[in-house]
Amino acid sequence: MFQGKFTILINILLNDLILKNSMASDFFPKGSPVAFYGQFWRKQGSKKAGTIEFNTFKTGHEKAPANAQLYFEVGVPKKMKGMKKNGDEVTLIYKENHGNKAKGKDKMHNIKVGILYKNGGGYTGEVELGVEDNHKKNSNPKKLQGVNYQNEDVIKKYKPGELIRARGSYQDTNLGGEGVRYKLEVQDPSSGDWKKIFDHIDYGDGNHKIKNYRGSSAVGSAVRTDGNVPKFSKSDADKLKPLTGKKITSKKNSELEELLAKLGQGRMSFEKIKEDDEQKEPISRGKKD
Repeated sequence: MFQGKFTILINILLNDLILKNSMASDFFPKGSPVAFYGQFWRKQGSKKAGTIEFNTFKTGHEKAPANAQLYFEVGVPKKMKGMKKNGDEVTLIYKENHGNKAKGKDKMHNIKVGILYKNGGGYTGEVELGVEDNHKKNSNPKKLQGVNYQNEDVIKKYKPGELIRARGSYQDTNLGGEGVRYKLEVQDPSSGDWKKIFDHIDYGDGNHKIKNYRGSSAVGSAVRTDGNVPKFSKSDADKLKPLTGKKITSKKNSELEELLAKLGQGRMSFEKIKEDDEQKEPISRGKKD
């Protein structure tokens, strides 16, 4: 899960994807933070590819809220090919520590949700929730145990090139012991109804320390889509580099718009919320440390 020789991180407001679900103000909360551009080129192993990312932090010194509601509009560009045999995944990073400049935090303790797709951009309907203790040692997150996934077929209703509208959350909880509660819902593109994909409490599963994932343990949140979009070169990435660290709403000339359009489209934001009130039972719980 989440592995690949190179990564395309989807994060921009352009016209390459079909925007079936409009970015209406009733979805993204008024006044919520605007995401920032990250890197535009990535080298991993012997592979190189264009990379475009967006995240909720700019310098690496920020602190993500201890508890947050996340909002995503993300999609796989048409004709995208994954690094794996049959496809790859869109990754929603709930708690992100890549680039965290705090001592002992860089590339450690990340929470990731993978939404799998087939080569060409069609979604399989599969979802995977996992944790990554240290990206420097192992970039393949541990799948959380005992997660009860449901309503996954709603994801397959989105066609290649369409944006998935999703909302998720992470919250500290003491329901049944110290843990972190993760939720994900996806909007049905036909009816507009919200379908719950998972509501799970992680206690550590006996293979990772839950204390590292509670509280203000991350620098921010992020979105990426692993795969390869054709016709994007290193020289293209160099032209986009001045956008690094700028808001995704910043002004761009027509040349930059065209380059960005090759990589896709998307948007994300967040709101600070309170920790779990422990009033409702989750759908599933993991194993305790």
